[in-house]
Amino acid sequence: MKLSKLVFLATILLITACTEPFVTIPGGQLKGKAVSAPSSWDSVSEVVQLEVRPSDPYSLNIWAVTDSGNLYVATTDSKWVGFIADNDEVRVKIEKKLHELHAVHVDDTEELARIVAAYTKKYEVDPSDNWVEGANVYRLVTR
Repeated sequence: MKLSKLVFLATILLITACTEPFVTIPGGQLKGKAVSAPSSWDSVSEVVQLEVRPSDPYSLNIWAVTDSGNLYVATTDSKWVGFIADNDEVRVKIEKKLHELHAVHVDDTEELARIVAAYTKKYEVDPSDNWVEGANVYRLVTR
């Protein structure tokens, strides 16, 4: 086997052996000590790590926004939405801090409009083609 193929195979094995998500590859349980969530979320980094399904942890890297002191994540049709429907307990890792939270599905039209605007501004999403408008949006609240 050529060295380049061996290096490629070793890299893939290392990536899949990681428990935390890697770029777009989901992971398992997030590592770290849980700390109390802030009383108000002012801002968060561009990408956070979200863990769902406590019984068999599934984690991913995801965009997040804040609004009125709350933290939000959104997705269109991802398999983890079903995991939250079964159990709303989630963990979020932001800047090496792990927060234990609940995911609350947002259906209030005024709140959704603010979140769509927050995603549009933060990620420079085209307002005429904003995927957040039809997405599942979750407010992450303290357990």
